[in-house]
Amino acid sequence: EVAKMNIRGIAVQFCIIKASQGLTLSDSRFAENWNKAKKAGIVRGAYHYFEPGVDGRLQAKRFLAIVNPEKGDLVPVVDNESTNGLGRNALIQ
Repeated sequence: EVAKMNIRGIAVQFCIIKASQGLTLSDSRFAENWNKAKKAGIVRGAYHYFEPGVDGRLQAKRFLAIVNPEKGDLVPVVDNESTNGLGRNALIQ
């Protein structure tokens, strides 16, 4: 349906799809949305919703267990909306 959208001559060129969050949550429709975007010819990317204070390496491993980027896909994205009270240096680590 998204591939059919056209507003004043502007069509969807790409999409960013939520894949995971923290260590335990994943979008139950990620695989469906990921596959359908490719089938519709929409350039696709995936993102992980980062939870501060939770091991970043483990979160990255979880994301990569769900997403298998292919040639032509956008680079993976980290969505960091919260600090959970952590300072800049703690977030960077």
